[in-house]
Amino acid sequence: MLNTPEAAVRDFISLQYRAGNSKHIEVLCPYSDLLKIFERIQQQWTSIGDREPYASVLSESKYRMDSINANIDEFHESGRSGMANLKQLSLKNDIYLPNGTLFELGCGVGRSTQHFAPAFESISAWDISKGNLAECTKILTQRGVRNVTLNHVTDFAQYKIIPKHDVFFSEIVIQHNPPPVQYYLIDKIFQTLNPGGIFYFQTITHHETYSFRVSDYLSWQHNQDFEMHALPMRWVLRLIQKNNLVLLDVLKERMGGFNLDSHTFFGIRPA
Repeated sequence: MLNTPEAAVRDFISLQYRAGNSKHIEVLCPYSDLLKIFERIQQQWTSIGDREPYASVLSESKYRMDSINANIDEFHESGRSGMANLKQLSLKNDIYLPNGTLFELGCGVGRSTQHFAPAFESISAWDISKGNLAECTKILTQRGVRNVTLNHVTDFAQYKIIPKHDVFFSEIVIQHNPPPVQYYLIDKIFQTLNPGGIFYFQTITHHETYSFRVSDYLSWQHNQDFEMHALPMRWVLRLIQKNNLVLLDVLKERMGGFNLDSHTFFGIRPA
């Protein structure tokens, strides 16, 4: 059964407390541990992407494979919000939205990607799930989209060669990675953002009982489809400062679930 985001967090939190942990969130760890964590996440998303590519993006029963045909148009139409939000926040903050290269982390089945295509010269869309990318390829081909390059992330080392880009976009993706991976990914992406480029990404920043320790996580046995994790806001702000970026907006929303603090971060690298 596909877990809801709320169930994934609840199950993870209950494990932490059965293990007797305090509310400590470990964010920095050796690269060797990052590789082990990535391997675990990769296995999860390979499985769920092969079985339920659409419900892995929006976890509602109507988007499961046994119901998706009746709801496919609604699913893809929902992806327009990403481009609309980019335009709205750029206008609100009186900044120019570049139309060069967009880097999308976690493109899934192309729900948002297809709507970005007309607004950018090129798009580099990455995902960890082969099943999701197979569906993404189909929809982009059907809609005649030719300016998107898809990249299947099979090796954690690929995150060391993220292409330079003018806009970074990611929603309902980063939160599925444990805090050390979130921190590493955001840092690497920030490093490749061009001068004058903007960033727009969402993740969970707090749950009152969430904790994370690498050693406990790597020894944890479970059968969840996917996990939900929080990266405390102070660590996101530290990364923005570390990479000499300017934060323009922080929006609280419900993409992580109703019982969590989830935020979208929007900002710019000064030209």
